[in-house]
Amino acid sequence: MKIYDYFFYRLYILLRKKQDEAFGVWGTSIVLSVLIYFNLYTLSIFLYKKNLIPQLITSKAEIVAIALILFGANFYFFYRNKRYKIIEQKYSTESKTRNTIGNIGMILFIVLTFVLFFIIA
Repeated sequence: MKIYDYFFYRLYILLRKKQDEAFGVWGTSIVLSVLIYFNLYTLSIFLYKKNLIPQLITSKAEIVAIALILFGANFYFFYRNKRYKIIEQKYSTESKTRNTIGNIGMILFIVLTFVLFFIIA
């Protein structure tokens, strides 16, 4: 969970600069849910094209349900017991070098998520 917490932290700090804490948690939960959804959807398309699994997502209602479940889980996970504050305190003292590496890692993850989606889909 350290990577997931760190990724949350990077996004949270970025979004919190533009708004308040509550928006940072909501916005970060939405962004993480979208990225996870794209990764799961890409994986399911890949496995379907390889004839390893049947097509899993067949309607818009399923897409909405999965997205809402992911958002709810992310929001609950980070907002419960103000976990976002614990994560913020844990990573707020990182060095400039680690901060730069974290930003590069976050950007690469986001770019790879969408590149793989468009290549496979």
